[in-house]
Amino acid sequence: MKFFTLFLSLTCCAVVGISQPTEITIDGQFADWPIALPGSVDGPEALGGVNLLDFQVTNDEDWLYVKLRTNIEFDLTDNLVNHTVYLYIDADNSASTGFAAATNFGSEIGINFRTHNVYYDVSPSSILGFGDILLRPLPTVTSNTFEMAIRRDVIPDGINPIFPSNSIKLLFRNTQNGDYLPNNGATFSYTFNNAPMPPIPFIELQKISTSHIRITAYNTLGQLGLLSAQDNFDRILSALNPDVIAFSECSANSAVYVKGLLDNWLPIGGVGWHVLKDDYDMITCSRFPFTGNWITPDRQFPTLIDLPEEYSHDLLLVNAHLQCCAADATRQDQCDEAIQFILDAKNPGGAISIPNSTPIVYCGDLNLVGYAQQLSTLLTGNIQDNAAYGPDGAPDWDNSQMTNLISRNNSIRMAYTWRDDNDSYPPGYLDYFIYTDAVMDVAKSFVLETEEMTMTNLALFGLNANDCNGASDHLPITADYILSMLVITDSDEDGIADNLDNCPMISNSTQADWNENGIGDICEDSDLDGLTDDLEFFYNSSPEVQDSDGDGLTDGFEVSISITQPDNADSDGNGCNDGEQLAGICGVCPSDLNGDGLINITDLLIFITSFGGSCP
Repeated sequence: MKFFTLFLSLTCCAVVGISQPTEITIDGQFADWPIALPGSVDGPEALGGVNLLDFQVTNDEDWLYVKLRTNIEFDLTDNLVNHTVYLYIDADNSASTGFAAATNFGSEIGINFRTHNVYYDVSPSSILGFGDILLRPLPTVTSNTFEMAIRRDVIPDGINPIFPSNSIKLLFRNTQNGDYLPNNGATFSYTFNNAPMPPIPFIELQKISTSHIRITAYNTLGQLGLLSAQDNFDRILSALNPDVIAFSECSANSAVYVKGLLDNWLPIGGVGWHVLKDDYDMITCSRFPFTGNWITPDRQFPTLIDLPEEYSHDLLLVNAHLQCCAADATRQDQCDEAIQFILDAKNPGGAISIPNSTPIVYCGDLNLVGYAQQLSTLLTGNIQDNAAYGPDGAPDWDNSQMTNLISRNNSIRMAYTWRDDNDSYPPGYLDYFIYTDAVMDVAKSFVLETEEMTMTNLALFGLNANDCNGASDHLPITADYILSMLVITDSDEDGIADNLDNCPMISNSTQADWNENGIGDICEDSDLDGLTDDLEFFYNSSPEVQDSDGDGLTDGFEVSISITQPDNADSDGNGCNDGEQLAGICGVCPSDLNGDGLINITDLLIFITSFGGSCP
């Protein structure tokens, strides 16, 4: 807190910030802003409206970073809360040039966040847009803290570099209430520190483990059916290789059409991709079958995905494309309805019931560009219209809030998911993954933007530099989820898990089961003749008949005891049945000892006389 006390006492003076390059990620989270970074502090004033409290400044080789804090939440680039907040930059550090934004302050760059104008007061002066200076502010929803980046090497008007001097001055001003930061007459100067920074880690596109379930959410801008964009989509999806895709803005495309594209781009064999479309513009695609789907809530498409047997649960995926732009009330209703659906799913009865601990992923283009309450509702379960959508409830399985997965650009320290530098709005975070972290983890997530990738990385993954821009103004977001797996035991080490093995204690990798009763042939003796079914087939005997060749000996006895053929009644071909030959009665009447054709007392006397003797 010493830092803030120091600058509070100096707001009437000329303050020079000691530059300190820092690794900042523009993601609307702020945890990577050290308290010791230079800046200016004003503190609360009785001005009404948006009161400017403090800002901090830092840089790296490519970007100038600024963080602003205010007394109340507002939307920086809209007028939900009345404001006209400017950031003025004296880019040549000279009060005698540029626009006189305040006493002793000549502004070359005047950014009006609400109207999206950039006043470039150089010679010649011009009015530009956010895209001309590559302005990147977040968050996109209402907040009392914002961070932003401005590219250091741009030439906004094509003539004058944006930062001709290594030292600049910064000033925030809200013309609605006359607040200045620093106060009018005070100045804050900053000198860029050009010390080299560690390279930005590139997020590899491939999965870390094949067991992870990869989900990609992608607003296609209605261009999935556009022939000129299909090569872009093909390369993007082939590089991402997802297991599940949540497409939106596909109103003109049918499920059959999209299935045809995926079966061509990402062939998986068998019946191919499973594809469902809702009643609006969302299409959900999966390598695995669907066991259920619902067309409510409004502009949200829940599906239950039947994951392979090794996973302990299936997956409930809600593909969402909420109402755009200024429709805050409608969007809040849609968020309320989403929580109503999830709470219904967690509890028995109602429209849907899922087993306890079923992983839930809520994703897509949520269009969260207004009040932050909409995001808060989705995370916490705090429904705003309880009369219409029921009571509040924690949406995660441990009765906590769900997690908002912030995904970074795979090549730069930014987290926007929508970008159109020709639009008046700056890049924004519109596409989300929200999930039940009580029952699942994340191995990796990223936003793919081919325009920011190196040529080496593009070639490595078969991509072109303009693929993302050529496909859509939204960027695909991807997450690899770690789901609970069943404990896999393979007692007989035949490569088949015990829970899937039809003979778990005897190795049988082929899983042969002639009668399809779930018991492997190697484990079953269907006719109880002492010979397992697999051996019956080996000896050409029948698994349904105890004595296949009718010689009076069971098949198992012939194989194990008499060593005769179970499929041949006369194994040695001597004209004598195997059973009779074994009994020693082949071709004779054994009780007619004198051969007279009769069995009588004479035969008995012969037997008694011979009893106890020996054969010659």
